[in-house]
Amino acid sequence: MPRHSTIRVLRHLEERWRRRADRRVTSPEALQEFQAELALAAGLAAKDPVNSIWQQEVAAGHNWVGNMLEAQGDLPGALQEFQAELTITTQLVDKAPANTGWQREISVSHNRVGGVLQAQGDLTQARKEFQTSPAAMTGLVAKDPANAGWQRDLANDQRNLGDVLQASGDPAGALENARAALTQIATVTNDPSPDQTQQELARIQRSIGEALRAQGDFAGALAADREALRIMSELTAKAPAQAPWQRDLAVNHGKAGLDLLSVGDAGDARDEIQAGLTIMTPLAALDTTNAGWQQDLGELQRANGDASKAASDDAGAREEWSRRHRLHATDPRSHASHHKRDVPGLTPCPGKAADAAGAPPI
Repeated sequence: MPRHSTIRVLRHLEERWRRRADRRVTSPEALQEFQAELALAAGLAAKDPVNSIWQQEVAAGHNWVGNMLEAQGDLPGALQEFQAELTITTQLVDKAPANTGWQREISVSHNRVGGVLQAQGDLTQARKEFQTSPAAMTGLVAKDPANAGWQRDLANDQRNLGDVLQASGDPAGALENARAALTQIATVTNDPSPDQTQQELARIQRSIGEALRAQGDFAGALAADREALRIMSELTAKAPAQAPWQRDLAVNHGKAGLDLLSVGDAGDARDEIQAGLTIMTPLAALDTTNAGWQQDLGELQRANGDASKAASDDAGAREEWSRRHRLHATDPRSHASHHKRDVPGLTPCPGKAADAAGAPPI
């Protein structure tokens, strides 16, 4: 293919990836569009297998399709796509080991694979993937300490490792890694993407809160979750149309509610959780095929039922648990072990209030 035609097709593909990704739609039709673009890139790469540009596009295509499948709840399909991306990226680095951009992509690919493995409940293998990522990013950061994006990537890697340790029942290890991530994110300077850094900072605070809550430090957990809530409130005020920020804000409200519920403050806990529901309910309705958002909504409904029960509102508790049960029945991931990534789920927490407010098994 002539060089000018190659560049034209490449730009066409990149623009279509970006445009479809910006729509943030997880419908079957959108998935088919991504898969068609992946097939186009793969066909071009097959005709010119030594062309690293086409290999990059195929890797990017596997990433986009994997993201779509993961959002729809097709975890085996997503894992296959992310592993294909990792294989291609590894081959690219083998050919050009000095290419730091590709080295960074290997770290990110390990994170994606680890995230799906964690979601499937394979915590041992997920932990191995998450341990590989910070090791790779640490080397890159040492080469260019001024690279704000790499600094943020490393903090993200440390938080992800902490989250899988939390899911594995190691809150002490989780807290250690989350605090390391907090220290790391503080080193970011001359940041071209400050909003991304703030979102990562909020997620780190959530992970700290999760680990502290698991260890019975409810006051510490509440302080961390309120800091996360403050950050995300400021971000969403700047850009109300940013659906991922709204989702994080909703979950933050729910987690602060769990902290309050743990210390017996059922009234304020209910207010926080309902604030999360006010955000998450219409958001989940925007994209009913997004399994992650549906699960977020269900967990908030369950937490609201717990808070209602603790507030002696038995009828309200039953109603909320019923809503959650109906939603759970339609979740494609509800019949498999599922551990959420990035934003730990609103799982029941220890404490007298939570013990007294346990929802019926679902």
